[in-house]
Amino acid sequence: MPSRHGQDTPQEPQAPGCLASAGDFYLDRVAHSCMGVFGWERKAVARMRMVVTFWEDYLIHGSTLYSLMGLLLEMLVFLISLGVLTLGAQMITKGAVHIARAARVSEFLIGATVVAFGTSLPELASSLTAMLTGGGHPGIVIGNVVGSNLVNLGLGVGIGAAVFGFMLRRDVINIDLPFVIATGLALYASAQDGSISPLEGLLLLSLYPAYLLADMRSSGNGESSSEESFRLARVVQLLAGSAMVWISSTYLISSLITISEATGYAESLVSFLLLAVGTSLPEIVTATSAIRSGRADMAMGNLLGSCGFNVSVIVGLSSMLGNLSVHLDFMSFPMLALVLQSILFCFMSLNGRISRFEGLVMIITYLLIVVNLTWA
Repeated sequence: MPSRHGQDTPQEPQAPGCLASAGDFYLDRVAHSCMGVFGWERKAVARMRMVVTFWEDYLIHGSTLYSLMGLLLEMLVFLISLGVLTLGAQMITKGAVHIARAARVSEFLIGATVVAFGTSLPELASSLTAMLTGGGHPGIVIGNVVGSNLVNLGLGVGIGAAVFGFMLRRDVINIDLPFVIATGLALYASAQDGSISPLEGLLLLSLYPAYLLADMRSSGNGESSSEESFRLARVVQLLAGSAMVWISSTYLISSLITISEATGYAESLVSFLLLAVGTSLPEIVTATSAIRSGRADMAMGNLLGSCGFNVSVIVGLSSMLGNLSVHLDFMSFPMLALVLQSILFCFMSLNGRISRFEGLVMIITYLLIVVNLTWA
């Protein structure tokens, strides 16, 4: 029976089929030997064959049912772990923001560091856990990062623009968008030899401080944050969120690996379709809500900053934990698509506004990329 990869694989029913054939042979021998004594050959053979057929069906369909139930259970573990991971990341962000405000850190630095880190924390935790699990699973990292960025641009920007339309500040166009394009190009160029070395990861990592410096010069140091009295409960919240992220990311990656093995699909594809979408959903909801309330600049800053953080920090750190190999047969197209989609968004924003039609174009572009990867 040809597999989805075009190779011949043995059919599962062969073993039960052999059981049925052997059973028929011995049943015929027993029935013939008893024919002269009892005279019930036909009835005995019929009944015994019913028993053999029952066990044959049980072995075939029971095994299939067991595999299906196991896959559904792993999907449930994946969804629960994803929910706990997202909740833990939110708790960490709220606790860290409180501590920063109590220390009178400026609102800009809080947004550029604490909030940006918290926004991408699910992707960061799942990617680092993937590299530390077993011998490392680089396919999960690359699929997660590239998939998350495409979701942020295609659905995060696209849905917000398609529903509301919004204006963009010049610093978003002049700093954030070029940063996303630069990190996308750097990732695509670094991966062309089939892996991302620690040195290349260090270069990617160095892009993020440069982005923060440029953003700080453009926005100024910003006003000091509103003073808050220090509360121990916020520290406990931060620690509890950290524990939730650590535990849930372990189960999340374990279930994702099992799903990949059970379905026969590459870890990169499963990560691209499931993990990337799941970890990006809170960002999309937050961005859409912010655009609706007239805070499109904040929404775009978070989405685009998250895209740059994913490539520069997550890929950079992951490459230092092990061999970050890249499956070019699968990932070359989506990495190139990420660069092209970033450039498309940049051209759309030159007039300082993203229209509803342009939002629909971003959504359709993302869907076409997914269809190409899934059905090509």
